[in-house]
Amino acid sequence: MENKIYSQIDTEKYINFGLNLNEEETGIRHQIIELTPKEIIDAHNHTASENETSNLHPRFYDDLVSTFPYFDISEHKVIDQHLWGENKKVKHVCFTFPFEGVDIKSGNNYILSNSSETLIPFYTIDNQRTSLDDLVNNPDWKGVKAYARQISPEATIISQFYTRGVLQIINRRGLPIILHLPNDLVHDHNELKELLSNYGDIKFIIAHMGFPNQERMVDYKQALISLKRENLFFDTSWSNDSEAMRSVLKILGPDKLLYGSDQPLNLIRIKVVEHPILGSRVAVGYPYHWTDSEEQQFYREKLNIQTDKLTTMHFQSIKAIMQATSNKTEINQIFYENAARILRH
Repeated sequence: MENKIYSQIDTEKYINFGLNLNEEETGIRHQIIELTPKEIIDAHNHTASENETSNLHPRFYDDLVSTFPYFDISEHKVIDQHLWGENKKVKHVCFTFPFEGVDIKSGNNYILSNSSETLIPFYTIDNQRTSLDDLVNNPDWKGVKAYARQISPEATIISQFYTRGVLQIINRRGLPIILHLPNDLVHDHNELKELLSNYGDIKFIIAHMGFPNQERMVDYKQALISLKRENLFFDTSWSNDSEAMRSVLKILGPDKLLYGSDQPLNLIRIKVVEHPILGSRVAVGYPYHWTDSEEQQFYREKLNIQTDKLTTMHFQSIKAIMQATSNKTEINQIFYENAARILRH
């Protein structure tokens, strides 16, 4: 039965708000356009029509991941114009929204049927089903995505959503995978180390920089050292941690970092804050449906967060990359060459 709560979300307003650039964002945009090559590969994007996500589980409604419960392929092109201008060619690695309740099979079909020079299709594993025939038999898939939050209860270890059988198939195909860790790099690095060794023909792209924590940065760097393998990569999606990015560049090398946006979630204006009772939370620049008005008022009045000046995660991540390196060769690698080599695109 169709879940109508998500159809009431005004995603167009959210998009327009994210694209109404403030002064800081305009400055960052100008800088990154000057630094980056004419062709960019964005290694982390979500795409699905409203039909595929109409049965999205209601448990996500109060979570920021539901900000854009669907996102049409054509909307990527509109956003590219605003964020990158007319002179940049942006290619997007795309996969469907891999949450519980999404029609993964239809989402995969939607993406594959719309693959083009600028849309690189990644197959999303459907952990509710067993058939992988399309992945096995169709050479058009360029990579694979699976997600811990697609099953309930949510997966707590990698092998619960990237099973041995799935990994064996991917290894035979020699495809890259995007791995959203169920916890973080520090917690999951022992299991990841085993997978890197056992499936040497898979290129593991760790999403969101592996969720680094500034308080555990020493452990994060130690995990990087222990995981140094030819088939390990990181993407920058929804991360604003310049130290983590700098650590990957220095410890693993500049050929191991890929630009990823996590579009459309990169359009959210947000700041991570510490609530005295609730712990790590977010202050936002817009009354998204998943926010609490009293909580947000607390951040403005008690923590003096200027929410009207917040930048989107897109520009926070871009700024972090520029803080991690200003080397033009490394910038070219991050924004194009590394992904082009991995994806053979």
